[in-house]
Amino acid sequence: MSATVHKILVHSAQIMEASLVPVGCLGENASEARNKFYKKDRIAHERKNSQSNNIVNVFNRAMDSFDPLLSSICLNNRTKNKLIRRIPHEATELLELLAVPDNLDVASTSR
Repeated sequence: MSATVHKILVHSAQIMEASLVPVGCLGENASEARNKFYKKDRIAHERKNSQSNNIVNVFNRAMDSFDPLLSSICLNNRTKNKLIRRIPHEATELLELLAVPDNLDVASTSR
């Protein structure tokens, strides 16, 4: 057994108690998903006159996206603009035809 696996299996309770943040915040999923946004920002939105300017701009753009007020505004705009798709009338009619009546006794029909 490797030392890393041993530490996690045997000492996980101590790690969780000593951690300043919840265990879910320590996962890599969010940071890995964020990489595609960083790459898109570097290519499409930031200055390309020097690498340091580019990195500073990516950092500032990331800090803007982490702001709770700005994030809530963007979320509100997305929910307002979300297209609500209705089920076609033909589909609802088909579902009504296939629905089992409430008064039908399933036990008596299975014999």
